[in-house]
Amino acid sequence: MLTFYENRAGHNLPDSRRRVLKQAKDELRKLFHREPKPKAPGRARTPSKQARS
Repeated sequence: MLTFYENRAGHNLPDSRRRVLKQAKDELRKLFHREPKPKAPGRARTPSKQARS
């Protein structure tokens, strides 16, 4: 639910509120003995169609 809130309102949240949400997520991970998920690697970018010609 915290991630949903962060994704929906995140662009309007001040940095202080983002930090509070991040801390809350970290506390919940510790409470439920979960490891943070590793970040997914970024997608490889393909050249535009004009560049392929």
